[in-house]
Amino acid sequence: MLESGQLTSVNDLPAAELDAAVLEALKAAAEQYQLELVEPKDEVKTTTTFPFGVLATDHTGYLSFDLRRMPREVTASVLEAIEVLRQDPDATVPAAIWVYPFSPTLQRYDALRQRRFADDAIVMRLELEPFELPSIIRHLGLPALQNPSLTDWRLSPGSFAAQAGALLGDDGCEHIFPANLALHGFNFHQVISLTDPGVHPPVNADVAARLKVGFVNEYRLTWYPIGHSLGQILHSFPLAPGESVNLAIIDWSRQDAAMRTEETKLDESLFHTLRRDRVVTETVNAAIDEWQRGGSIMGGTASSAGGAAGTGYMGLAAGVSSALGGAYSTSSGSRDIAATTMQKLADNIVQSSTASRELRSTVVVQTNQAEKEAIETRTIVNYNHSHALTILYYEVLRHFRIVMEFARRRPVVLTNIHGGITYQYSAGGGGLQTGIYWPTILENRKVIQDALIDSRYAGHLDMLERRQQRERIAEVLGPPP
Repeated sequence: MLESGQLTSVNDLPAAELDAAVLEALKAAAEQYQLELVEPKDEVKTTTTFPFGVLATDHTGYLSFDLRRMPREVTASVLEAIEVLRQDPDATVPAAIWVYPFSPTLQRYDALRQRRFADDAIVMRLELEPFELPSIIRHLGLPALQNPSLTDWRLSPGSFAAQAGALLGDDGCEHIFPANLALHGFNFHQVISLTDPGVHPPVNADVAARLKVGFVNEYRLTWYPIGHSLGQILHSFPLAPGESVNLAIIDWSRQDAAMRTEETKLDESLFHTLRRDRVVTETVNAAIDEWQRGGSIMGGTASSAGGAAGTGYMGLAAGVSSALGGAYSTSSGSRDIAATTMQKLADNIVQSSTASRELRSTVVVQTNQAEKEAIETRTIVNYNHSHALTILYYEVLRHFRIVMEFARRRPVVLTNIHGGITYQYSAGGGGLQTGIYWPTILENRKVIQDALIDSRYAGHLDMLERRQQRERIAEVLGPPP
């Protein structure tokens, strides 16, 4: 129709006529190139699918699936298909065992179509070109046999024994094969916190202020040995033609190991009790009786007389005086004083002191000395009498292939339990000072100690434990005097 010019493109054909047009084109091409036409088979609809798993071939290229795990109806369909294919290789069978060598999205093969049937096994042989698998699949360590049995041993004996060539080599010379397994493996992770304000956990605002959403990237670093090589020349040994040299190798080693362990324990306790009882009793009784009497009498008499006469040139005077007096005084008294004083003083002092001190010291000194001396003599001869010989000693270098792989990513929620290791407290002057919350460090000691870059600082964590122990003792016994 295209050649006749009626249509310009296949897209112009109606959908109902497209299948017939394609069939006619195929018949014409087969007749032109002398190809045999095969009638199309009816499409088979899959009703039951049973996966067997994923395996990897061993060093002989052999792998084995366990067919005994199939359900009863699937087993019956496979047995029916085997009987049909034994009679007619081109027959349509109700079952198929598909093998995907690399991926379910790539080419697949039916194990029943090869018709390699045994009483207890279905054998399939595939020859495939080498295919580079991703590293994440290559290092999974997949098994080659799901359920090893005697059938596997009869089909592939080499899978259960090492190859003779790998053990002895060719012509009895041993071959050294580098190991294909990882020698060292290290796991580490990276914590990433998301700072997008729109990303937050579905909790209330008070809790969300202490939470952050993030994820953890886990990585694996693997070291694979890839063989050895020669490095720098460490020593050379020249020999003249026909020269013979005796080489003595003296291996002398001395090892001294000393260990001193000292343990000192001091226990000291002091108990002091002081009790004092003092009683003071004082009684004073006094009585005074006094009687006093007194009197006084006094009397006196006095008289005086006098006269005077005179003339012109002379005078005369005369006088008489007398006095009489007396006095009497008397006094008497009586006093009676009686006093009684009683004083009692009682003082009782009881003092008890007990002091106990125990000092135990253990010192263990262990010293080991070992000395080894080995003398080995070798004779090196240059049997070539025409040419000189130089023996070179190289250093042997070991090479590794380091592979860093991304393992997985995990979502995490980051939280701050204690609010950090610092806190603010008011000082005496009214200001704020920053303190360290030591229990937080001790609670996370295992994590901190494993993350230390320099292991010498691990002893500082012991200092924190001693500090905490002293604080607990001070809380119970009080501060020292």
